[in-house]
Amino acid sequence: PGSYLLQHLITFTSYYIFSWALVINHFLPLHDCRNSATIDLHQKPFDDATITKLEIFENYAKEWLPTFIMSYPNKDLWIFDFFAGTGYDMVGVPGSPIRILRQIKNQTGNIFKQKTRIRVCFNEFDKSKFEQLKSSTENFITTDNELERLCNNNLLLIEYRDSDFAEL
Repeated sequence: PGSYLLQHLITFTSYYIFSWALVINHFLPLHDCRNSATIDLHQKPFDDATITKLEIFENYAKEWLPTFIMSYPNKDLWIFDFFAGTGYDMVGVPGSPIRILRQIKNQTGNIFKQKTRIRVCFNEFDKSKFEQLKSSTENFITTDNELERLCNNNLLLIEYRDSDFAEL
């Protein structure tokens, strides 16, 4: 299995460039350099800086998802969100998991045309947030015909993890 994983990582490096952009995206708001304290973004509404970051992130996904989907027919595209949070802030503003799913939905036609399987790994270490994450993303998928159709055709697979990032 180890050599298969290594070969897979080397062969599909471009896929992982996109996923690492997701990782980098999440480091920015998680650490307050002024007092070295971890910030819990889900105890209050997202501030303007977080919303701006999420909008930039979603625009990035909007531009790059079709590039990867159209460039690699009949392949798997992995998207990792290692610090997924709950899916929404406390007033219902979508976080990165919902924004990822929205952009996947926008590519439904291309995904079916190219037969690209989208595999999304949402990770949230905090157990209470993890349950909210699962609930919010599953609800978003089951109330959206396009996303549900992708899932029913095994073209959208969601994996949930509640691991410490250092152990992934």
